[in-house]
Amino acid sequence: YSGLKLKDAVPRGTPLLRHLLVGATSADTFSAQLNKDERAMTFAVDEKQATAHLLRAGDYVDVVLVPKKPEGGIPDSSSGASTAAIPFGVVKQRAHVLAAGVVSAADQQVFAIAGENQDTQPDQYQTITLAVPVSELGAFVTAQKYAESEDAQLLFLLRNPNDDSIAALAVTASADNQIKIYS
Repeated sequence: YSGLKLKDAVPRGTPLLRHLLVGATSADTFSAQLNKDERAMTFAVDEKQATAHLLRAGDYVDVVLVPKKPEGGIPDSSSGASTAAIPFGVVKQRAHVLAAGVVSAADQQVFAIAGENQDTQPDQYQTITLAVPVSELGAFVTAQKYAESEDAQLLFLLRNPNDDSIAALAVTASADNQIKIYS
């Protein structure tokens, strides 16, 4: 990006995002980051779900639907709400994070080329956007529906970028109301 110019003046300390540069060669649109037969899907996250806001665009995560643990313990049919039909478990392993908040993977490349430190990027975001294969949209929409209820939540488990393995993960609730994710 040497030799590129800013489109407009920006305050000192503002991260150099691709949309601020004239002639940036990164993806012109956010949708250009998607592979064929993928759709971008955005999820609301809090600090716990987003690995203490350490997720960054370009990372890979395992998406797991788990029961929420209200003050009284794991929800069950005795509380009046039936969770038996909720498909707790792994929604997707190795899902690609396209954006954390408004910072996309293309913006990450601009940060790296501009020599910007990761610390200058926003770390308080309320959403992450994942690349979801069209064939798996139903599972993601269903999981998101349950996560918006009072009975379940989505966890986004950060994984090593070189880890291509697929683990046999399962989600259970033990007698002592502990949620267990195991292989």
